[in-house]
Amino acid sequence: MANSLSDALRMVRAAKANNVRLMVNWPVSWSPAIRTMKTLIDPGVIGDVWEVKWRNGASMGPLAYGKGDDAVTDIEKGQEWWHQSATGGGALLDYCCYGACLSRWVPLAVRPPPRIAMKANIASPYGDADDNAVITVR
Repeated sequence: MANSLSDALRMVRAAKANNVRLMVNWPVSWSPAIRTMKTLIDPGVIGDVWEVKWRNGASMGPLAYGKGDDAVTDIEKGQEWWHQSATGGGALLDYCCYGACLSRWVPLAVRPPPRIAMKANIASPYGDADDNAVITVR
């Protein structure tokens, strides 16, 4: 996913210039539970929706795993995109986006007031991307 429209257009141009397909893996779109939720909400089967909660956690990429001889060093982790802000890494973009998307997909009974988001790099000294983030809408 892109940070901005200009970044998205840059991705499209790069894919076209290199004759490759641009694909986005958006897990919530193929989740049976979320699809079922949507089919119950849209016709009003469950009534008005007043609240959407999404909680997601991860480890900032597959290189966070491993122990002993299989462990990846902090230097190696720091070289990967998901630990760098400039390449779109970080918890806010990589994990909070799911809840933000679901909140827009579900028609709420009331219009939500202003939002707040916070992010921080707390435990990933090998990169500048945030490894913790939260978005709250009352």
